[in-house]
Amino acid sequence: MKKIISLFMALSMILMVGCNSPAAQGYYELTKEMFDLQLNNAIESEGEIIFELTEVPEEFLENETALLVYYLLQDYSLVANTKMDLQQEQYVIDLSIKNRTSGELTEFISMFEVDGTLYVKFDGLVSLLQSIDNEELNLVLDMIPDDIQYISMNTEEMEAFYSTYYSDMPMSFSTASLEADYFETVFGFMDSFIEAYSQFEFDFIEEVDGGYTIKIKAEDIMPLLSSFLEYTIDNIEEVGKAYLGVLDLYSDEEIEMLFWMEREAVEEEFELAIEEIAEDKESIKELLSMLDVYAPMVTAILGETEMEMTVSKTDDNTYESNTSLFMDIVYEDINVAFKLSSDEKMTVIEGFDIEIPTEGVLNFVEVLEEQMALLDELFSDDDTTTMFVDLNTGAYVVQDSMGIAEDELNLIIEDNSTYLPLRLIGETFGEVVEWDRELSQAYVEVEGEKIYMDGIASEGSIYVKIRDFETYLGYDVEWHPDVNVAQITKMY
Repeated sequence: MKKIISLFMALSMILMVGCNSPAAQGYYELTKEMFDLQLNNAIESEGEIIFELTEVPEEFLENETALLVYYLLQDYSLVANTKMDLQQEQYVIDLSIKNRTSGELTEFISMFEVDGTLYVKFDGLVSLLQSIDNEELNLVLDMIPDDIQYISMNTEEMEAFYSTYYSDMPMSFSTASLEADYFETVFGFMDSFIEAYSQFEFDFIEEVDGGYTIKIKAEDIMPLLSSFLEYTIDNIEEVGKAYLGVLDLYSDEEIEMLFWMEREAVEEEFELAIEEIAEDKESIKELLSMLDVYAPMVTAILGETEMEMTVSKTDDNTYESNTSLFMDIVYEDINVAFKLSSDEKMTVIEGFDIEIPTEGVLNFVEVLEEQMALLDELFSDDDTTTMFVDLNTGAYVVQDSMGIAEDELNLIIEDNSTYLPLRLIGETFGEVVEWDRELSQAYVEVEGEKIYMDGIASEGSIYVKIRDFETYLGYDVEWHPDVNVAQITKMY
């Protein structure tokens, strides 16, 4: 979460770095004021995002799934309600789907964090996906136990899991970690960035009705990019220090994950790049002249593309922001266009409480550990044969000394018991399965002894309860409820 917020802040800065104009400076001060308010107060924000496809290739709509997505985007929008308290290090995000005609809201997904544990409430998402009535999708949804509504992820548990199973990989988890000192670091970075670009000419911000509006059209993009890069090269010594400050926003583990180098090595690479640019500014700027060559082509491809962002303060503790993007891609015979708009209102609140669920919670780390246990069994060197059967789909995997095989089987569920085909299971484990004509009963011959097993006859096959393989043949049978998989093992 904090990385998303800092990214938004960085993007905001890049869009108004020309702080030599009063409007740009005012935009920056207002933006910083908004984030400073979040730093010291509990806030609530409400927003809506609308995405519309206005031009798409005809062949795109020939695909059934693509057509469904097209109409969903035309008829629905995404509504987000967020409550955040940096001082208490907690937040709540509620996402809903809104019918743009009727205004009806349908719960989509909710997430909140308390004391380093992130909870994701997804039953609304499941209901929404079930309403689509897609057979393949329903098979996946059927794997989710009916009584599960939440997934929980604890930071310490995740780090412990990865240190156990992936000790050679740098990994740091921060489900939200909304620390106040982190945002103070961000503000310091913003200030140094603004100072570094203090003389950059950015003429796309204007003050309107007490707020500030940024408006950029397709024909502005290439000249803006060219002048931005040229200013960066001319002032690389100061600008480079500001960019180097970005590393302070990340922990040592995150840096190593991003660059596969330790922080000190990354800093050295950054400093070396800055030195090389500083020593050869004119040659690098000559290469930038190629942008002028491609500018007309890029502008033509972008067609009527336009972006507009507005930020305003409506009273002492309320702020509004609006973003509108029209992307128009025209290339040869292809024309793709879409509109993206978002409106957000942020206000200070007294505070909020979060009710921690005690039932219907699936611990994500426990699921991962269960999966790793299955893999350990699957790839163990023991003289065993192990079969894993997905009780939702009938898909199965068999692992033995010869390797791994995958296939599907038919299964029967009757009176809350699952039945598997006796001959397929028995022969998979090297058994001799026969039919006693006199008794009209199937049996397994083990060391000359006939072991009769009761079952259900269906389409010429006999199906027996999973547990009967343990009771009569001595196999080890386990059920993994989190993934609804049966594990059948025979040791030799």
